[in-house]
Amino acid sequence: MSERKLTPGEMLVAELLLQLQALSPEDADTAARITIRMPDGTYMGDALLSLDAVERLNEATFAMATDRTPGHDEEDFDGVDPLLVADLEHMYAGINRMDLLNEISDAADPKAAEKAFDEMVPGEWPGRGGETQ
Repeated sequence: MSERKLTPGEMLVAELLLQLQALSPEDADTAARITIRMPDGTYMGDALLSLDAVERLNEATFAMATDRTPGHDEEDFDGVDPLLVADLEHMYAGINRMDLLNEISDAADPKAAEKAFDEMVPGEWPGRGGETQ
């Protein structure tokens, strides 16, 4: 059976899979398994993730999602010290989304807290009518 060469897209996906697999030590307890498939359903592989890896991935993907929030443009920071902007973005990226959700449920006015969270955090989350997928 002859092997075919991977397309550039498949190479990127394979690289992502390798990066995910490298996040957790082999002897760590598994908290999650991520399966990677191509758009046509072709199986590429699994990554077993420790709880620490899941937490770090949550923080990293949250930072990526908020960086793409509509209305957030580089022009918004014209005239502002770029180091200050980088520090603020780093601090914002470190905010744990699940901690914020816990604060909503513990707030004196949960509906107001939920509205504020909804305005701050793009995308789906469990408080918007169901579990995220």
